[in-house]
Amino acid sequence: MATGRPIVATNIDGFATVVTNGEEGLLVPPMTVHPLAHALLTLLNDKQLRLQMAQKGLITAQKYDWEGVASRVLAYYSKTIERTRQQGIVR
Repeated sequence: MATGRPIVATNIDGFATVVTNGEEGLLVPPMTVHPLAHALLTLLNDKQLRLQMAQKGLITAQKYDWEGVASRVLAYYSKTIERTRQQGIVR
């Protein structure tokens, strides 16, 4: 998505939390050949759909850049440390 291309991925928790089927790309059931082939052909044959998904994917990918992810992780750790200090678990 970060390169401006629609994606095809298996519909597993890790991917489904990032990709909305039909928005940034297409999700297919795991371990299935025909749905995967159909999704790939759908994108290959529909330039407008590819462009729409690519644009939405670029926007979604920005949420997962390293700076943003690192900031969220640091904020989570800081909040957790503060909470444990208040509970007297960590000094």
